[in-house]
Amino acid sequence: RERERDGASFYRSEQHTLPCLMLFVKLGLQEEKSDLVLRALIKKYHEQMTQGCGDAACENPHCKSSSACQFPGIPASEAVKKALDLARLYASQKVCFVCLTPEAAAQRGAVLQLVDMGFDKPWCVLAMERFGSAQSAAAWLLTQHF
Repeated sequence: RERERDGASFYRSEQHTLPCLMLFVKLGLQEEKSDLVLRALIKKYHEQMTQGCGDAACENPHCKSSSACQFPGIPASEAVKKALDLARLYASQKVCFVCLTPEAAAQRGAVLQLVDMGFDKPWCVLAMERFGSAQSAAAWLLTQHF
């Protein structure tokens, strides 16, 4: 885990881009379609900043639900500008600040287990979205010929 000068914490590892990748799969997006990805991120970030994720234990400094929120009460027009900046950060450095619900966090853990087994991350995300459990996802991944 690293810290920026402004105190925002984030991962610069493979694991940290996973919440964004999971968002893209849910929306049916592929990372190479950068304009759609940026639009999805801008919408998600704006929603997080203006409405929050609803998790009382959220630690995301870019989420209204977090006690660590960097800009509580941000006007919607200002949130759009901040959301655009965060989406650009993802585009240039693959740094992602998408909130995870407890269910999504558990799903993320399962995806990481599948990746540790040697499967490609995008396929693991797809398998978890499709089957919901690590065991079913692993069984499906084992039958695929990539």
